[in-house]
This record gives sequence, C-alpha cells and structure tokens, in this order.
Amino acid sequence: MELTNRADGAIRRNINTLVAVAEKSPKLFDLRLLIKSIVFLLIFAMLATFAPLNGFAATAKSTPNVVTSVEAQVEDTEELPAEIVAEETSMRTENTKHFRMSDGTYQAAMYAEPVHYQDANGTWQDIDNTLIEKTLDGKKVLETTAGASKITLPESFAGGQKATLTNDGYSVAFGLSAENDEIALNKKAAKTDIDKLASKEIKTTKIDETKEELSKSEEIEQKNAEKTELKKLTSAVEYADILPDSSLEYIVSSNGIKENIVINAPQDEYIYKFDIDIGNLTPVPQENGSILLNDGEKAVYVIQPPYAYDAVGEHGAAAQSLDKIDGELMLTITLDSVWANDETRVFPVVLDPTIVFDDDDDNFGDTYVTNNIESMSILGFDIQLWDHTGNNSSLSFMTAGYASGSDSWARGFIKMKLPERPANSVIISATFEQKWRKTYGSSFQINAYEVPYEWVQAHVGEHFTWNNQPFGTAKNSYINNPILDSNVVNGKSLYRYDLTNLFRKQNDLNRNYAYVMLASANESGANAYADFNTVNAIDSSTHPMCNVIYAYPGGLEDFFTHETFGAGRAGTAYVGDYYRDVNIIRSE
Repeated sequence: MELTNRADGAIRRNINTLVAVAEKSPKLFDLRLLIKSIVFLLIFAMLATFAPLNGFAATAKSTPNVVTSVEAQVEDTEELPAEIVAEETSMRTENTKHFRMSDGTYQAAMYAEPVHYQDANGTWQDIDNTLIEKTLDGKKVLETTAGASKITLPESFAGGQKATLTNDGYSVAFGLSAENDEIALNKKAAKTDIDKLASKEIKTTKIDETKEELSKSEEIEQKNAEKTELKKLTSAVEYADILPDSSLEYIVSSNGIKENIVINAPQDEYIYKFDIDIGNLTPVPQENGSILLNDGEKAVYVIQPPYAYDAVGEHGAAAQSLDKIDGELMLTITLDSVWANDETRVFPVVLDPTIVFDDDDDNFGDTYVTNNIESMSILGFDIQLWDHTGNNSSLSFMTAGYASGSDSWARGFIKMKLPERPANSVIISATFEQKWRKTYGSSFQINAYEVPYEWVQAHVGEHFTWNNQPFGTAKNSYINNPILDSNVVNGKSLYRYDLTNLFRKQNDLNRNYAYVMLASANESGANAYADFNTVNAIDSSTHPMCNVIYAYPGGLEDFFTHETFGAGRAGTAYVGDYYRDVNIIRSE
C-alpha cells in the first residue's frame, strides 16, 4: 500500500506537469498524444499497485521504456572535475567570487578576508595591495594601489615618520620611537616577496619538493586552484637592522597591517616602543590583552595581543600597554626575557604585534583550544564573532592533535558563513580548504565534526575556552559523534574536508553559518599534532577558504538524478529526484 500511495502521488504530479507543459507548448503535444501519455502513466500506477517492491525493481530493469535512473546509463569511467571557465563578475561580494564551470555548474569561492571593494559607481573591484612609490608632503612613501582602505609606509622612520592606516574615514599612524635603544631610524624600507621574509622562513616544516606526475584530475584541480588564487592581496617590506640584531617587517593585507620584529640573537631585555596617533578614537584595553580603538561604542581598529615564537615553533609570552607620555601616546611591547633567553631557545625569534580593521566582517573565523593552557584570558575569544579580538584567534596558526610528552591535546574550531548564491540554486558540493604549516611527531588522522548550532547560540557573547568547549574536556570526548570527513596529515601542503551535508543542512534550516571542530582521531595515541594556517597567516595565499559548487534546478545535468518514463510518441519523461521537475525529450 505504501508503494501504491507513493506511485499514485508521483503519477498525479507528473500528469499535472504534462498537462501544464501541453498548455504552454501546444506544438510539442497534440491532444491525442497527451491522452496517450496520461493513460500510460495511469497503467503504470496500476501495475505498481500489484507488484511487490523487489518485483517492481526487477521489472523496471528489464523494461526498455522504464529506467530507474539516468546514473545507470553512465559508463564506469574516471569522472574528471569540471574546469573553471570564467568569473561571473556581476555576482561578486566583498569576500566571494563566483566562477562558471565547464559542466554548467557554478563555484562560489569564499575567502577569509575581503577581496573586493566598491568603487564610486558601486561596482565591486579587485583589491590590489601592491605597494607603489609616491611622494606625500615631500616625503617618499609606499602606498597600496586600490581598495576601500589605504595603507602607507614611510621610506624611513627618521624625523618621526609613521606608517598610516586609513579606513572608513578613520586614520591611525604609528612608528618606531626614538626612545628605543640603539635604533637606526634612517634605515630604509625595501619591498620584498612574502616568501623571502625571515619570519616566513621559520616555523614551517619544509615540504618535499619531489612531485609525482599529476593525474588528469589533479592537473585540472591545480589549474582551478591557480585561477582562484589572488596574488595582489598581500605585500611586504623590510627595515633591515633597524634595531640591534633585529629587523622590522610589515605585511600589508586587506584586513590591516601585521608587524614582525625579527630578533636574531639573545638580548638582555626585549622592550619595543612605538609612537602612535589615534586621532579622536578612544583606546579600550580588553581582558584578553587586545586594545580596541573606539569611536563611541563602535570598535574601528583592534591592536591584537602580541605573541612570539622561535625558529622551531615554540611559543612565548608577550604583553603590550598603551600609555600617554608627555601628552603623546606610546605603545610598548614586551617579550618575556626568561622565555627568550632559555637555553632551549632557537633564534631567530619573531614578535608579532598586529593592527587590523574591525569592520564587522564575520564571514570566517578560526581558533584552537588546548588543555595545556586553560586560562580564560589567554584563550578567550567571542564565540558570536569568532574573530580577531581574542588571543588564540589572533594567531597565524591553529593546532590540532596530541602531544604525548606533555600529555596535552588541542582542537581547532572553524566558523564559516555560507556564501551568497542565487535563491533558486542547489548546493552540489562544499569543501573547506586548509593549508598545512608544521607537523610534530608522526603522521596522524584528523577528523572534522559538526559543532552543534544550538551550542553556539547558547554561548553567544562568552569567551571560548578549553573548559566550555562543546564536546567536553576528556580525551576523545567527541569520538562517538558523526565524522563529517577526515584527512591523514602526512606533510601535504593542502587538506580538503567535504562539508557538503553540513552546508546543505544549514541551508535547508535557513542558517547562515556552519561550525566545525578539527581533532585527532585518537587523543591517547602516539605523539602527533600539527599547525595549520589561519585567517591571520602572513601570506593571504595560505589562508583557509571555502568552495561551494552549486547549480540551477532543472535540465538533465549529470549532477541531478532522474526517474525516467517512456511517454509513447511524446518521447521520454525525466522526473527530477530532487526538485520533481519534468523534462520531455522527443527523439525525431
């Protein structure tokens, strides 16, 4: 009876559709043909009433006019991925590009930072942070080329010159103070490639450059990745030897400016002073060590909490303070000298303060928690935003896995906003891509788990810590939860997680975000953990991103399955399994 009801309901829908099509397309149908098609469908429904389920399936396979699925007709050959044909520039948003694919689908590539800005006509244009030489007020400077924000770096810091950030009508300027011991303010800025920065060369495990011959599928995927990579989002300069045994790096991005103090040798103390001008903004120190620069209640800029790491990736403590001295503001950054001068320290050491725009951009966020540090202030960040206002969420890396030596384990958390796409489109696939940075110990498996949406909503406004994470604090406390996807971390540069089902679920429930935890498949096993680049990594090309493949409903595309029915002289009726749309194909 269940089969009868299902068949009867489906046939009624298909009859109604045939009638509607006939009314709209009289040339395709004449009345006699329509009646024959309806009679055929009614007979088919009657046969289904008396046939057992397994007999129905067998009959369908042996009847030339009734095929169970279009997929059954596809040869068992290697399925090559679709190629990117061109960008649909009219569909741009601040963080997303849409690409037309060779198979008729579309790819929405969502980036971790703004990639477009609106020009005077309201048209989205590519951001270009290439630094070009200019003269302002008689001084040589380097300035970003095109974007909603403007960043300017001085040729040197002599004479009180400063780096300047301007965004949404607000400006902040800062530069190394003459109060620093043995400072060489006349050292000039030198543009350089990101990959040649001293800070980029350390704290990463070298990747084996020997490559096997790529398959055809891998070649297409590589070409697609190259077409989605944006090469003008990040620029860098270096002021070499501006401090004793130290250099100063500035990395310009769409989110702000990252400053690296690269310390090449041990010193008695590590105190660095910067003159800073914040105009009419008000500094508001935060519990987690960051400093907001506010216009009233609105945060305009965020001076992120500084952190340090050495050449082998060991993390060190750092602090910052903003004080008014003789009527002028001075930002002081201090590195823990006990940590820096420990006999196990491997130089160079990088001290990393950063200033970013707080533009309410919450498309992407990531952080990690570990039982090794349970402090609320050190690991705190706002669950609602999952943004750059917290400590671990301001780091350029996240950690996941198990360290047997210290019996500590870490878990990474990702927040992704579902990219905008046409309302009548359907998600075909969704992937999250993460760039690997360094592995400690042996290779190991990382699983992706869904973070319950209800848990996120229940903790809005709280700081994310080890103690309030969604899966409990015991080892392997998440192990019985469904696995979305997994990867074996073995030194590859890129890892992809299939999140199709999660994105579809969130979309069907009218939710704008998806939340994921990345954790070791076994937190009690061998020593194995790894660092991955976050949205705050130095090079924009190493940031995580999401790719969603979508299509418009209807038609006989390979990515939609159909039930097919012979319709006599009318041809063959294809009824979509997902949208129940009907397509009539007539062979002449």
